[in-house]
Amino acid sequence: MEADPATDWSKIDLEALRQHLIDMNEVTLKADAAPTPVNGGLQVDITGDDRTSAAIQRMLPAHAEELNQMNGWRAKTEPLPGGVRLTVTSTTPR
Repeated sequence: MEADPATDWSKIDLEALRQHLIDMNEVTLKADAAPTPVNGGLQVDITGDDRTSAAIQRMLPAHAEELNQMNGWRAKTEPLPGGVRLTVTSTTPR
């Protein structure tokens, strides 16, 4: 919002933003995460019940794609019962 004070708010889908924030809340506060170190990174099985599972399945693949746009990161997701397996690796050891 600060980046573009001329934003035409009549063109913004506030309900879609609201639903995205609800999904973020579900994943952040209600999901279970089981991390496992892998060569060059981390694998996390992220699961939950009902609404949380649906939020995980919407959010994690989208966020993995965003990570793939960042230099040096590789992210992929695989569906799991009740959630998603997220694997993130780096091309640099640090």
